[in-house]
Amino acid sequence: MPKFPIDNIRKALEAVLPGSRSNKGTPLALGPTGSGGYGAIYSRSGLLGNDAPGKDLNDSMVSAGREILDEVTLPETRLERYPFLEEMASYPTLAAALNIHISYAFAINKKTNLTFKLKPVKNSEDKDYQVAKTVCSELMNDIGLTINQELPGWATLMAIFGVCYIRPYTTPKKGITGFECNFYTLPYFVKEYEVGGQLVGFTGDYLKDEKGAFAFAKPWEMVPMRTPNWRPKRNLMPMYTGTEQFSLLSDPTTRTPVETQNYGTSIFEQAFEPYTNLRNALRSVKATRYNASKIDRLIGLQTSSLDPARAAEYQRTISQQLKRSAEMMERRARGHNTAPTVTNTVLPIMADSKGMMQIDTQTIPVDITAIEDVMFHIKQLAASVGLDYTMLGFADQMSGGLGEGGFLRTSIAAGMISGWLRGGATEMIYRMCDIHLATKYGKVYPAGQRPYEVEFTSTASSIELEENAAMDSRVNYASVFVTIIDAISNNAGLAGSETFKQLVMGDILKIPDERLNALVKEIKSAASNQGNNMMEGVEHNEQLTDSELVALIASMSPEDVKSSFTKALS
Repeated sequence: MPKFPIDNIRKALEAVLPGSRSNKGTPLALGPTGSGGYGAIYSRSGLLGNDAPGKDLNDSMVSAGREILDEVTLPETRLERYPFLEEMASYPTLAAALNIHISYAFAINKKTNLTFKLKPVKNSEDKDYQVAKTVCSELMNDIGLTINQELPGWATLMAIFGVCYIRPYTTPKKGITGFECNFYTLPYFVKEYEVGGQLVGFTGDYLKDEKGAFAFAKPWEMVPMRTPNWRPKRNLMPMYTGTEQFSLLSDPTTRTPVETQNYGTSIFEQAFEPYTNLRNALRSVKATRYNASKIDRLIGLQTSSLDPARAAEYQRTISQQLKRSAEMMERRARGHNTAPTVTNTVLPIMADSKGMMQIDTQTIPVDITAIEDVMFHIKQLAASVGLDYTMLGFADQMSGGLGEGGFLRTSIAAGMISGWLRGGATEMIYRMCDIHLATKYGKVYPAGQRPYEVEFTSTASSIELEENAAMDSRVNYASVFVTIIDAISNNAGLAGSETFKQLVMGDILKIPDERLNALVKEIKSAASNQGNNMMEGVEHNEQLTDSELVALIASMSPEDVKSSFTKALS
């Protein structure tokens, strides 16, 4: 990297973050109170609980009928929904889905152990291409290797909350010297401000000046990594404070910075209802198992022919014996971490038989063979996170082996989520590179003129796999038709027939007239040139006859023929 003069680091950073040049670059109020980007104001101290609406506080298995019918939804404000998203991320099924998406989007290359790399742009306008290679090498050595190590952890927070904040530490003439992403940078404690869609700065519980007062951090002092699939909601109006009424026609630089609504979207955003339904269904299954393991034994003692004193003594003797037996079983069970499942109940029976004892045993059958509702909730939960439920521990449900329903390549939704995660990571990496170059050399590259680009080394994407499969198909078609054209050029009869070439390449292949005329001339030239072949690099096992050639072309799809042959010619 050439040593650019360090004229003004602030100007370089403001060039890539124009929102920092706002005339009113400080919000009206700074403090720990958050609004979540909406009109409701609340304190973070009241958001520590994570009990879902309608959830029994003692987590018992008894619920009111009204609660069962209630629909469960995530709270609208982000600070209220974060505890639920954290709880969902620790649930085994969703944790497996999260790990799959992270490893799917940020797989590590086996040779380099890197998730991504910076490569020079081939069509860069820089006259010296070696400069671009030097920039890439220096950025990778300075910050790229560290970001590669931290990226999976940062991406996990982004996937859970929708946004992850990283604090880069910079030193003039050295660039970024370290990153911090921990408890203090969680989205709970950070608020982001914008003006006219441009980032202005940050406030937060742990963004304070030297005196301990809340400060307004510059946009390059925190770097957000968020998913790009956020959408506004009609019933959630942003909080706008200022002396003038908000207008889209006003000058953005004269507005007061407002808290953004775009804090990304968690991949669990749509999974809360199936997650809650699944946990309730599993709770019912466990209750059924527990009840089925209990045996209620009713013991009836015949006391009708005994006087009251003897009847009481008889019943007390039997009860004490059963009590001693139950206590002995309980003491033995404590050492083995088990619990007795037989309950004895003594009832006096007024009948004629003297001294007769009657024992009845009551059991509850398990009867959980029909659990279609549980499977439905599992499938809905898997679909809400873009995966097939067979990938989340239900491989026995695969009907056609590993190839049917098992591979992620069958799930386009998984590829979309992978693209969202990579998109958020790419923007973060570019921002880090801009901050590093600005603080080290006093220069930044505009977004459209960077001599480098981010390339993820992982190809584990269903969309990329589909593209690779389609490319293989096109290559196979191209190989077949290169052989056909070579056969035409080697056959004097076919090469001399303009009608045949027009029929094959014009009517069937639908090749444009300009390319068709050029191709016909080349074939004619190749046929008239003895000892030379237009496709002399192609090996032939046998010479096709005219009838075989026509049959081969007729068996091909016109659309595939056109696409493949046009690709081969280009």
